[in-house]
Amino acid sequence: MNVETPRWYTSILYVFGFFLFLEWLYPVKQITDTAQMYIFFIYTAFCFGITLIRLPFIISFTLKGIGAILIMHHLFFEGPLLSITWFIQLVEELFYHFTLIFNQDWSYFTPLFRSFLFLLLIWLMSHFIYYWFVHLKHLFLFIILTFVYVGVLDTFTPYDAGFAMVRIFAFSLFALGMSHLAKELKREQINFSNACNSKWMWILPLFLFITFSAVIGYFAPKWEASWDDPVPYLIEVTGFNGKDKVIKKVGLGEDDTRLGGSFEEDYTPVFQAIAKEEQYWRVETKDVYTGKGWKKTATPEDELVDGKVRFSTFDKMYVEARPLEVEIEMEEDTNIPKLIYPYGVKEVVPDEAGVHFFEDGSDAIRVEKENEKEGINKYQLKYDHPSYPYELLQDDTRLKEFAESAPLDSGFISQNTQLPDNIPSRVRELATEITTEYESYYDKIKAVEQYFNQNGFIYQTSNIPVPDEEQDYVDQFLFDTKKGYCDNYSTSMVVMLRSLGIPSRWVKGFTGGEKVDTVTKDDEIYSVFQVTNMNAHSWVEVYFPKIGWIPFEPTQGFSNLADFHAAEYLEETDDLLETPEQTEIDEQLEEKEEFVPEQKEESSEENKKDPIRKKNKYLFSIPILMVMIIGFVMYYKRLTIHTKYIEKKWENNQDVKTFQELYHHLLKLLKQTGKEKENQQTLREYAKQVDLWYDTDAMEQLTTLYEQVLYRNEQVIHHPEEITQLSKKLINHIMG
Repeated sequence: MNVETPRWYTSILYVFGFFLFLEWLYPVKQITDTAQMYIFFIYTAFCFGITLIRLPFIISFTLKGIGAILIMHHLFFEGPLLSITWFIQLVEELFYHFTLIFNQDWSYFTPLFRSFLFLLLIWLMSHFIYYWFVHLKHLFLFIILTFVYVGVLDTFTPYDAGFAMVRIFAFSLFALGMSHLAKELKREQINFSNACNSKWMWILPLFLFITFSAVIGYFAPKWEASWDDPVPYLIEVTGFNGKDKVIKKVGLGEDDTRLGGSFEEDYTPVFQAIAKEEQYWRVETKDVYTGKGWKKTATPEDELVDGKVRFSTFDKMYVEARPLEVEIEMEEDTNIPKLIYPYGVKEVVPDEAGVHFFEDGSDAIRVEKENEKEGINKYQLKYDHPSYPYELLQDDTRLKEFAESAPLDSGFISQNTQLPDNIPSRVRELATEITTEYESYYDKIKAVEQYFNQNGFIYQTSNIPVPDEEQDYVDQFLFDTKKGYCDNYSTSMVVMLRSLGIPSRWVKGFTGGEKVDTVTKDDEIYSVFQVTNMNAHSWVEVYFPKIGWIPFEPTQGFSNLADFHAAEYLEETDDLLETPEQTEIDEQLEEKEEFVPEQKEESSEENKKDPIRKKNKYLFSIPILMVMIIGFVMYYKRLTIHTKYIEKKWENNQDVKTFQELYHHLLKLLKQTGKEKENQQTLREYAKQVDLWYDTDAMEQLTTLYEQVLYRNEQVIHHPEEITQLSKKLINHIMG
């Protein structure tokens, strides 16, 4: 008697799987910088709904794909959907990220590609959960993983999972009860419709039992916990009693000479930025590491004439730049006497009179308003948004030529490779060990940046000790605690790079903030980013010869928002090679800026003369991408393809040689699925074991025929139809 579970019953199971999966998504917004999470929730409900109504695969696949495309277009693309420009940009993004994947440069993934992977994960989970909950009814593992996932986040991140645990308990118990009932009815071969004529007869008691258990568990008196908080316990086990820990409120401070200690979360708004793109907001750099924190070299203050910024973090000769504008509006209670600005800033336009600007030598723009040190409420910034030449950064030979053609001033090098005399030797030794297998400048920097993601380091804001008088801040983080926040990671990377003689510096400012709105200015759409004290951040900048300062992001959980491109870089002209020795960096930048407009004009004219060539360059990448995708699919399906080939070959030529090839392929398939023949087993023993695994006799019969051919030296196959039937049966078991 075949007992079928009603569709309404399995649908309820699947809905509970949907609710449990949502518990994996709720913490994402709080513990990451992911904005507009509501869109991903909508797409999750859409994918699960499509799977629930059981549309044909082609229709389901098409609808989910269209949904993902619409979301990607809404979040990252401008202009009409599915236009030529749209396709070119999409192909460029995919081709660029395939290159990153092959080079294992995961940190350079853009928000667009990360969002694509997130949508793909949601898409796949809608299928997997349907398979686990409806077909297999194996709910327990997913439920346990959900409890563990939420519990870990509750313990080690700001996410509060108190009510989430209650929800998971209720959903899980209800789903397990329904699943167990279905299994029992099927095992006893009881007709489901007869047993469940009145659904409420069993749903209502289950619902009441779960509700009663949850309420009692929530409100009943509880034993005191053995550990008040596991994190302090772990600190005690590792030998850190927390006597020197400092609790401070997160935010942008002035004094960085004594780093370390915990901080309290503070989501107080600091400013709003109306900009085209999300980016890091710089405030200042500091270049003197004291062993306990950072301070800046004392330099004379230079007035900024009419708001024109004279320093630059990159050289436009080698870095592509797009002219953009941003409007900054500070919150009323915020008084920061320095400007907050994006990379590539070149001009400041305040919305009020009587404002003067000064640069203090650390890339900070100090504000004086009517002879008083206080910030301004609103201002506009004109800037060139940089995109760094990825290929040039990896071209070590070219970088060495740059360094030799225009050697840096010795003062600049010593200033940006400075370290205290008493820096522990093991810090230098670790930096050398991390980079010893790499030869190029760029690879050494990336090796140090990625070191923190693979060696047991933990991002944590509480229970962070302050170094003792005899302790070095970086040494403590690298070898003793291995936990901390952005200041620990960024300072450690700078110190290790400097120990290798690589000019680098510590930067402080804010991360991009949360996109809260959009506005239209001059018929263009701008995003409104809300930046709070929780966005206060520090990161690293490294100097590349002739290119300038480039940001790197070593902190776990944060992504480098800088843009990189793989286009060919400009060649240097003879006039530029004759540049005299550098005396001051500002003078060199001014000379190069005068040279840049001519180069850009020529490039623009060439593009106007030959637009077809430029389009063909992009269109040429389409067949390459298709070949890569086809190659990937063929590699992934190689066993299936080979199996079809062997079956077809046997159908066309049923001789002894082909039968042996067919039998050997069956052994290979079994090996690939983890059911490999042991060395001491005979073929017959192995065949019996295989038949036991799959509840069949096909392997034993095929083995008998194979031994007859092998040992009796038979040259004719006597039962080809039987071999065909047995082999297909066994292949279906193995690959099904």
